[in-house]
Parts: sequence; C-alpha cells; structure tokens
Amino acid sequence: IWNPKTTGYVAPIAAGTGDGSSWANASGDIPGMITASVAGDQIFVMKGNYRITAGVYFIRMKEGVKIYGSFQGTETTLSERVIGTTATDSSILSGVPVSGVVRPVVNNSGTLSTASVLDGFFLTSTTGNVVINAGGAGPTFTNLIIANGTGGMSNNSSSPTLNNVV
Repeated sequence: IWNPKTTGYVAPIAAGTGDGSSWANASGDIPGMITASVAGDQIFVMKGNYRITAGVYFIRMKEGVKIYGSFQGTETTLSERVIGTTATDSSILSGVPVSGVVRPVVNNSGTLSTASVLDGFFLTSTTGNVVINAGGAGPTFTNLIIANGTGGMSNNSSSPTLNNVV
C-alpha cells in the first residue's frame, strides 16, 4: 500500500490492482487504504460500485482521514472533481446482508472529529441503516446521497456534521 501522508487512489476492484500511489496504480481496496492511512491523508475514489462483502462488512472511517468519491480517474486535485448527482455518476458504497445480519455501509465508532471526512458518495443498502455513528463520533459527511435502506443514518451519542446530504 502507498506511503501515507499523501493522497491515495482507489478504483473499482477490476481496475484497481496497484498500491494506490496514483490513478495508474490505483488500489481496489478501500478498507485497506483507510487502514494504511494516517491523519492528514486523503483518499481519492474513482466512480464505480464498491460492494461491501463478507469479511469486510463495512467501511470504518479513521480519525483525520478524508475520503473523497466521484472522481473520473484523471484528476490531480480535489477541485477538478465533479460531484455525482446520481448513482451512475458517483462512487457507490453498497452493503448487503451477511449471514442474515444487516450491516451498515459506513460504521463509525470511537472518537472522530470533523477532520474525518466522507465526501462525494452514493450510499445504498438493501435493508437497514446505511450510516451509523456511535460513541462520540463527529465526522463530516458532505455531498452524499443515502438511498434504498429501511433506515438512513443512526446516531448514538454522536454529532456528525452534514453538508449537502440527501
């Protein structure tokens, strides 16, 4: 995985087989990139479908890491990105029930500040809450579309910042 304290790059699994150091070497592993990141890193995610599956279960944000979606895969800066407004032009995080248990797509527990960012994604799940905040989490959610779940966002002792979330 790429050298932290920089920008990491993620492409859909079929296209993302590299170490995440550039678009040409994009990783297909969002959870792995988050795990390898440190506060101050940003992760650029190319548009496409990223299904959460058994063994991974959900995306867990990390303190101080900014995860940005809806890239075409040619941009070199965040300001070049065009935010998707539908599933077809977005980075999609989709969850499915695993062993009969409904899993969230994004699950944040522990302490997260507003420096922890999820921005530019279409979040969907077949059932249940798509985003769960618990235990003092206060991340920033921006430019998100939450759809197709019986729930949306669950907050338990949390105070996330929401900007342009539908």
